[in-house]
Amino acid sequence: MFAMIGGGIACLYMAYQYAQPVVGRGEPPPEFAPYLFGGLGIVCLIIAAVIARKTSKDGTPAATTDLKSPQGKVVIRIARKIRSASAMGAAKK
Repeated sequence: MFAMIGGGIACLYMAYQYAQPVVGRGEPPPEFAPYLFGGLGIVCLIIAAVIARKTSKDGTPAATTDLKSPQGKVVIRIARKIRSASAMGAAKK
């Protein structure tokens, strides 16, 4: 959600930059650039608002951390394999 808000603000800032008149001998931006970035910024902010509304109504966390379930045991095994592989790689160097 916060990344979407940041993306929306960045797009709106880009639209503002492209809407400024060209100073000097620089190549002018395309005519549609401010509208493109402005539209993308507004869409990103709308999506962030929808996500914020949905997550505020939901009382459960986005990811459960039950490591005693069968899926949690698989996660523990994978983490151990990754840790042992990285330790072996560090020992070789």
